[in-house]
Amino acid sequence: MVRIRYVRVVGVAVAITGFFMVSLVLCDPKLAEATGLDVWNVGRLEDQLRAANVTGDQLILQQEANLSQFQMNRAIIHDVVNGKRKLHIAAEQLWKMNQHTHGYIYVIPFTRSGPTIIAKVAHNIIAILVAELMPYPIQKEATIARLRAEYEATYGVPAPTVD
Repeated sequence: MVRIRYVRVVGVAVAITGFFMVSLVLCDPKLAEATGLDVWNVGRLEDQLRAANVTGDQLILQQEANLSQFQMNRAIIHDVVNGKRKLHIAAEQLWKMNQHTHGYIYVIPFTRSGPTIIAKVAHNIIAILVAELMPYPIQKEATIARLRAEYEATYGVPAPTVD
């Protein structure tokens, strides 16, 4: 007897809940979408998921390209430190490789000094080296002095100071 009453109560509760859900979906589609009850939009959601996966794949490829570009830039700068590449040649190469990037378009022209854009890139190389060579004060002083002399000989003006 108790079991039959329990089954009836549960049955009524399920029916009322189902009625409420159907009413909710019919009355407010946005609320139905927010609660995940909009089963008729599964196709659209699958399309969005596919598009998100494509975007994710593109972002991964862009990240890999950026990392590769960064590594090439660092290799050039380290060649300058080791005396394997002249400052002005490295600046020209970095400009050619990076002139399309936001940092080189929007940052270097406005934050670095020099008579030309290549000179500003050379100033940026010196600034990077000042920051990176901080743990090695003897190497830092000699390297920066050599690069400042190269800068002045190439561009005809003293190398800008670096903070």
